[in-house]
Amino acid sequence: MEGYLLLHGFAGSPADLQPVAQMLKQEGRLLRCPVLAGHGSGRDRMRTVSWEDWVDSAEGSLIQLKDVTPRVNVIGFSLGALIGVMLSQRQRIHRLILLSPPALPTAQELIQGATEVARGPLAIHRRMGSGASIKEYFRRLTRSPVQAIHELYQLMKAVEPVYGELDMPVLIIHGAKDELAHPRGARRVYEQIPSEEKRLVILPHSRHLILKDDEVEQVLKEVRSFLTPAPSLV
Repeated sequence: MEGYLLLHGFAGSPADLQPVAQMLKQEGRLLRCPVLAGHGSGRDRMRTVSWEDWVDSAEGSLIQLKDVTPRVNVIGFSLGALIGVMLSQRQRIHRLILLSPPALPTAQELIQGATEVARGPLAIHRRMGSGASIKEYFRRLTRSPVQAIHELYQLMKAVEPVYGELDMPVLIIHGAKDELAHPRGARRVYEQIPSEEKRLVILPHSRHLILKDDEVEQVLKEVRSFLTPAPSLV
């Protein structure tokens, strides 16, 4: 038996990974979908936790799974992807799936972002499009205290050197239209990972919330395929 730890995104909840959780439950898999420290309790609680607290809370659920089975797969979305990488330093992970992982921007990307901000909200709206996913982006950002956003940035910095130490199979799935975590970052992350078995999937029509976008079925197909490798690779 294998265990599955599902980690949600920044200012999100386990609902971020609901399609994956439903698929695993239907297959009778053992899984945990914890609420990360500071989440689910409003802005005041988010102000009081650090990125280390996020990782610690996820590790608690990972240890619970390891009490049942030594083979645990971690599936993280956005912030959860970063936490999954950090957990690999503390616990042995069987397989690691990173959905929409954010990466530190390059100097050029920072300049481009600053240019968009200078042009105003209309330019950003035009670039990102419209719809439910965009409203969700801004809902999460506006309800998150500055301290929590700072902690997210600190976690992104802490994760950078860890990519080069990953030795388990890794799958990265990213939306080509992701404006919060640009796919160029996912490609850089992929190139840093030394694992013999690794795969990068760029979904041409998806944005950041890839499990709530039009290509969710493709995401589930890729996840299922990665979690059930050919016998010679197990």
